[in-house]
Amino acid sequence: MQGTGTRPQQHLLMTCNDMDLEQVISILVGILGLENFPCWIAIRLCSMWVLTLRGNCTVLLIVKTEVSLCMPMYFFLSMLAINDPVITTSTLPKMLSVLHLGSQEISFNTCLLEMYFTHTFPIIKPGTFLATACVRYVAICCLLQYATILSNPAVVKMGLVAATAGGVILVIPCPVLILRLPCFRKVIPHTY
Repeated sequence: MQGTGTRPQQHLLMTCNDMDLEQVISILVGILGLENFPCWIAIRLCSMWVLTLRGNCTVLLIVKTEVSLCMPMYFFLSMLAINDPVITTSTLPKMLSVLHLGSQEISFNTCLLEMYFTHTFPIIKPGTFLATACVRYVAICCLLQYATILSNPAVVKMGLVAATAGGVILVIPCPVLILRLPCFRKVIPHTY
């Protein structure tokens, strides 16, 4: 261990009551099998992130500026366009800091927050698809009552149900239960 230049990694089991949550640190290793090529991975990840942000911001800008797109279906399309960058932004900055800067430590609270966003927003996406399918069903089957059934308050309620029912209600128990577990100082073999 002395000639390798790596610091010894300790696996200490502690209770959360014994130490402050800010002191609980986990070590992120990187992407398994690709630790020797961090620059190439970081460049590709960063370019995909920029393309994701650019494409979704373009969709949001078009939906906002075009008056004919102020319909319920495009409201849900905007929700999807917001969802994708949040998913990628929840993990990518820490991944890039691990790959580029060698910053391999993550605090317990940051890890918990990253875990929450990583699991919440992919669950919101199918709820948004379901709400979009309901809008299409009403448009096909009840065309004459479309405007009265899908008023703006009804569409906003559908969007809130899609976001809260799937994402928040299903995922919130995980961080709450994890806070009750004993805290570990451990090595995590991935960056997300």
